[in-house]
Amino acid sequence: MAKSFLQITDLTAKEIWEIFELCTNMKTGVIAPKPYAGKTVGCIFHKASLRTRISFETGVHQLGGQSLYITEKEIELGKRESIHDAAKVMSRYLATIVIRTFKQSDVEELARYADIPVINGLTDLTHPCQIMGDYFTLLEKRGRRDDFKIAYLGDGNNVTNSWVNLAARIPLRLAIGTSPDTPPDKTILERALKAVCPRSRLPAILKKPWQRPM
Repeated sequence: MAKSFLQITDLTAKEIWEIFELCTNMKTGVIAPKPYAGKTVGCIFHKASLRTRISFETGVHQLGGQSLYITEKEIELGKRESIHDAAKVMSRYLATIVIRTFKQSDVEELARYADIPVINGLTDLTHPCQIMGDYFTLLEKRGRRDDFKIAYLGDGNNVTNSWVNLAARIPLRLAIGTSPDTPPDKTILERALKAVCPRSRLPAILKKPWQRPM
């Protein structure tokens, strides 16, 4: 099975830093790789988007390839065709699949049966590319550090979950302010607390955020 990117925790810390180094070298013009030359990337969008679509399609073009925009009506993933069958068909024509959808399980099933990499462009559970982009911006503005303090204020949603995943891989101090009714995903949080990078810090109050304070 091809290496896919469904959550930040699919990557090791070493792989994360290698991606950031690659991005730096590309943005500064040190290298200009064209791995998608003569190839097509399928972009499945079950959710409309401005930034995600533009950034992915532009990125594919800059990497030498062409993108194919696929809507929900055109594919009806899991309805008109099973996810298994769709994964096999797309694997014959495409070099990579980007999918922005609702259920994380659909993305995971697509990656399980695809013979090409699958990239999670957003699900209700995680938004890994958003957080990788956010952190890379910090690196560009502040340089590499092991003591970044990240304060996130808002619902415990896919963005929150992906920040927690990042804290489980690389050093950072993460504080989350959210309502007791909208905590981060319990499974992701518990897994991060067990695997958190030694120099990362997740506040103790987050250990059971799904319990309303007394």
